[in-house]
Amino acid sequence: MRAYLDASVLVPLFLADPFTQRAEALLRTESVAPIIADWAALEVSNVISRRVRIQALAGVDAARILADFDVWRGRAAVPAETGRADVALAIQFVRRFDLALRGADALHIAIAHRLGARLFTFDERMAKAAQALGVLLAP
Repeated sequence: MRAYLDASVLVPLFLADPFTQRAEALLRTESVAPIIADWAALEVSNVISRRVRIQALAGVDAARILADFDVWRGRAAVPAETGRADVALAIQFVRRFDLALRGADALHIAIAHRLGARLFTFDERMAKAAQALGVLLAP
């Protein structure tokens, strides 16, 4: 199964949080082929960087986490670029006021939609919006 992973799934794989076990379980499924867009990698980097800025994580630890993420991403995931068409579709999604989508979430949904991949997210509002837009979710 082609699985597009957003930052809510990726971050717990490298930084312990309440979703870590659930994220690891999702990826243990043999049929999962993880797809990680450059947009998702930017969001992961932003989360780790923010932890350093608020002094919740040491810079040296953050650098190690990001290096581990980069190695794993290069070895275990299919890369996906974020293109103009993805942004255009995300703009349409955000303009669906009934979905109450943030731009960043709309972009993840647009990329998953373009790739025909299931969306793996722990963000419930984003998941509901994705379903309303016809994007399949992780089981």
